[in-house]
Amino acid sequence: MLRNIKSLQRVIHDIRLPKDKKKQLVSSRLRGILIESYSSVPYYRKVMKSINYNPNKDYTGPEDLRKFPITSKKDLKKYGIKPFLKEGIDTNELFTDITSGSTGIPLRVYRNWYER
Repeated sequence: MLRNIKSLQRVIHDIRLPKDKKKQLVSSRLRGILIESYSSVPYYRKVMKSINYNPNKDYTGPEDLRKFPITSKKDLKKYGIKPFLKEGIDTNELFTDITSGSTGIPLRVYRNWYER
């Protein structure tokens, strides 16, 4: 409950920031996500290496995302779940939500307590 309140306070704080500060915040958070993905998620590390991109030294901003190929449902089926998970994660400790499959095969989405 306390985490939820702190998250809400953070969102309310961030909404009130000037536009240029919001852009900086988005850029900073995205850089962190890309660095974490590069260091600990096999699939995204492979994708970034395939385009010769290392977020630790090559990151310039959100426009960098345009360099990445789009990950499709087909990719998820082809590689299975493991390469998309942070190394060391046990799926038994995660919440699993399943899409309806109205556009084909249902998709499983794994999230931890905080993300859910």
